[in-house]
Amino acid sequence: KLSEKWERKALSFLETFKSSVINVCYSTSSSIDEELAALTTRVVPLFSITFTVLITFSVLSCMMLDNVRSKPWLGMLGVLSAGMAIAASMGLCLYCGVKFNSVVASMPFLALGIGVDDLFVMLAAWRKTHPGHSVEERMGETYADAAVSITITTITDGLAFGIGAITTIPAVRIFCIYTGVAVLFDYLFQITFFGACMVYIGHREKGNRHAVTCKRVPTPDEAKDRSGCFRAMCTGNTMAGVGSDGEYHGSDHAVMVFFRKYFGPFITKWWVKIIVLLIYGAYLGCAIWGCLQV
Repeated sequence: KLSEKWERKALSFLETFKSSVINVCYSTSSSIDEELAALTTRVVPLFSITFTVLITFSVLSCMMLDNVRSKPWLGMLGVLSAGMAIAASMGLCLYCGVKFNSVVASMPFLALGIGVDDLFVMLAAWRKTHPGHSVEERMGETYADAAVSITITTITDGLAFGIGAITTIPAVRIFCIYTGVAVLFDYLFQITFFGACMVYIGHREKGNRHAVTCKRVPTPDEAKDRSGCFRAMCTGNTMAGVGSDGEYHGSDHAVMVFFRKYFGPFITKWWVKIIVLLIYGAYLGCAIWGCLQV
């Protein structure tokens, strides 16, 4: 207690000390804990902002021009799945007696990023399936494509945090335990809870129901005599992209179309390759120079 009082007095003096000839740098036994606590108070309020931005981004990314094939609710449920993994991780670790420290406050941001990434992997695999197939067949094809990627990602992330959990640094060890458990729960919720949500959304899409109201809507061909606003907002076709021969030719998201039709051909041009290599070389040189300045 006496040493703590002395440290506080010394810090209060050093914080106000000014000199034109002496530069003072100070550190005490409690400096790290105090800085981490201060960091937490600055980071935690940003979590609500991050959560809101991620929900908005996920919803917009899940939407399409077709009102039936859009999936705004799925974007929200994907973020909810990641949030459930965070809550489950915190609850299990605290129940098992793992101490909470200030570094763990940054764990939700990482877990949310991994969860949203899994969401998009699953959604991209679903969009590749034939809309004329049953929901069960489409889900089987989705899991066959996406579950492998999600599983490999979970294993590699789990191994990374598992190795970090055996370190001798307490703060790092506790952070890795919380994050590793969150990654595991995220995987479990992704293949169970989120997969079940996709089944419900798949049945809605199969029934040609509106993405927001879940009401059955006519196809654009069936609503030719209706107003333009009605056709834009209240029609959709679950079989969009299926030709007269019954083959599915794809009806991709605008972002997928951009990367396939425009960015892919652009990045493969010879002069673009040279520019990319030069930029990467300059970045690598600056990074090495910065490391040598430490």
